[in-house]
Amino acid sequence: MLKVLIGPKLWFRVFCVVSLISLLSFCLLDLWVRHLWRECMSEEEMKTHLSELQEARWLPTEYYSVMDAVHPGVFQLGWRQTLLKSIVNGHNVHQCPCYQLAEMNEAMLLKGRGLTYGFQIASIASIASEYEQSLGQKRCTNALLERSDFMNGHVGSHDAAKGYFGKELESLTRMDWLKLIVIQSNPALYNPLRRQQRITQKANELEKKLFQK
Repeated sequence: MLKVLIGPKLWFRVFCVVSLISLLSFCLLDLWVRHLWRECMSEEEMKTHLSELQEARWLPTEYYSVMDAVHPGVFQLGWRQTLLKSIVNGHNVHQCPCYQLAEMNEAMLLKGRGLTYGFQIASIASIASEYEQSLGQKRCTNALLERSDFMNGHVGSHDAAKGYFGKELESLTRMDWLKLIVIQSNPALYNPLRRQQRITQKANELEKKLFQK
């Protein structure tokens, strides 16, 4: 009798039931997260917000190529895939542009509500989901760079290109783009007025690793 109870068929059934429950729970959680932003703002407010983000200028084609080389799949993977990749790899993976943009806009969109940390993270993920569906990763990138603080009074990639390189975005070289990506990754650590040598060193490392094989 005991052998029957703990036989392989029973274990397989238990496995199937647990897997089904887990899958169903994940789907319900994902559905809840996707619509969570509606508790903080109306659909009309979100529509207006998305229209404003869409107005961000497109970046030169070379930027997308360089960024994709530095962070492979950055324009293809959503925040869910990025999270899964981080878990599988055992370390943090560069977050997708839509999630980064959601983090940047979170305070404005949630209107200073006193949310718990868990609810705040879920709300950011919800906003990122809406961005992914309505804008896509590249449009989020355009808006993200247009609003990023590159330190020393330079807000946005266009202003940073003029301030740090004396050029328009369209005139930046691949090395310039690498430096700008390095600065954006951590503006305080890679402050161009204080850490120019560190920026150049990091950009040279990326150039050698990615483009001089």
